[in-house]
Amino acid sequence: MASAVVLSTGARMPIIGLGTWKSTPGEVTEAVKTAILTGYRHIDGAFAYQNEEEVGAAVHATIDQGVVKREELFIVSKLWCMYHERSLVRGACEKILSDLKLDYLDLYLIHFPMGLKPGEKFLDAEVQAIPDNSTFLETWELSKADIDTILSFNRNWRGIAMEWSISKWADTRDDQSNPSTGLLSGGLPLFKEAEKLVVLHCFIMTSALTLNTGARMPILGLGTWKSTPGEVTEAIKVAILTGYRHIDGAHIYLNEKEVGAGVRAMIDQGVVKREELFIVSKLWSTFHERSLVRGACEKTLSDLKLDYLDLYLMHEPMGFKPGESLLPLDAEGKVIPDNSTFLETWEEMEKLVDAGLVKAIGISNFNRSQIEAILSKPDLKYKPVTNQIECHPYLTEEKLIDFCQSKDITVTAYSPLGSPDRPGAKPGDPSLLEDPKIRAIADKYKKTAAQILIRFHIERNVAVIPKSVNPERIKENFQVFDFKLSKEDMNTIMSFNRNWRICSMEWASNHKDFPLNAEY
Repeated sequence: MASAVVLSTGARMPIIGLGTWKSTPGEVTEAVKTAILTGYRHIDGAFAYQNEEEVGAAVHATIDQGVVKREELFIVSKLWCMYHERSLVRGACEKILSDLKLDYLDLYLIHFPMGLKPGEKFLDAEVQAIPDNSTFLETWELSKADIDTILSFNRNWRGIAMEWSISKWADTRDDQSNPSTGLLSGGLPLFKEAEKLVVLHCFIMTSALTLNTGARMPILGLGTWKSTPGEVTEAIKVAILTGYRHIDGAHIYLNEKEVGAGVRAMIDQGVVKREELFIVSKLWSTFHERSLVRGACEKTLSDLKLDYLDLYLMHEPMGFKPGESLLPLDAEGKVIPDNSTFLETWEEMEKLVDAGLVKAIGISNFNRSQIEAILSKPDLKYKPVTNQIECHPYLTEEKLIDFCQSKDITVTAYSPLGSPDRPGAKPGDPSLLEDPKIRAIADKYKKTAAQILIRFHIERNVAVIPKSVNPERIKENFQVFDFKLSKEDMNTIMSFNRNWRICSMEWASNHKDFPLNAEY
């Protein structure tokens, strides 16, 4: 299967595609056929290339021959500059669909932000482009408004994007232009004063980590710890509408029914398909004994109203006494252990993969020696795909992250913002969001402190699951793919480490499998 990038809709766009600019009608049909036979599934075109009828002919030939199905292809086209005015956008798209003989496009781009005067005459007496009366924002709005009908949005539409070119182009002569399209021979609109070209894709592609199973886990997810049942359903809906596709939960959070309601609402409304989501839950410690593992997973699936989980984690390496209490404590306030070992529990979790209840299994709050114990099991069937740990600039966990990644185990950071609303927070505790050094870096990038803290993990190839139920913050936390932290700023943030834990789990410090006494 070709490598793909995950779009903010959850759709997957093959990372390599066939470009068709400058491919002449006499050549492009065979080129597209050859590409699809070779394995290409991403075909990039545009109205301005003047070859879409031939591109469509090749696509249909390979579909008709059974080489490929339509839904296996990712077809891209672009709205040309002469069709930016509101009355012209839909017709331009319908013309493309007619030429390609397709019912829908997977992705439609605004080719340039500049609108040109519609019609045959687009150059003035000084051989400069004549603008139209549109703005690219109006054009974008119309594209969104007509999604339902323009692109057959009955579960088929994949996305629209804006290819935003901020530039002034080299001076040209009119003999270099094509009067039918308003293009130079090189395909660029007519402007003077050559400057730099910056291309931004405003339809942000969400990065993902490849697990050792081959599956891809979006690097940014929504955390749901401490999200109350009365708030979390709406938070899930807002997150999915914003573009999140990774949802992190757990039985112990006591909100999985509501998480499931949010997920199901988005699926039922056609916003997202189940296979476009990456849903994570965790086995709680009172269900570590062999006889309890499958039932705990089935309870989570029932609450979420899902047939499978994408990832199921062992929440902690420590098993607790089964019973009504999720945190059974003795008279001294210490947790009461069960009779399990995490290796036995792991074996039962492997059976969940075989049963099709979960796609992958992983761990949480494990230290190096505990991970090595699993990896060195003689009869190990499935490696952990991730280790979810507390991680933030005050607890950078460099050694543990380096170790996990060296073993092809990804890392997911929980409490990345410092969990200011955590139970037991004290007035004198340090605050990541209020740290003046972090806020100074945020000011430098014109970002929020939370966005800097999230981006910090992305730069380390660490998945990150900030929690919020505030719609604006959920959206704000997702706006972290349009900038990068410099190496110097990353080093500065790494220097904030003070090995300070939010979740010290002192109540479990007497447990034989307590993970936090080790160096890492």
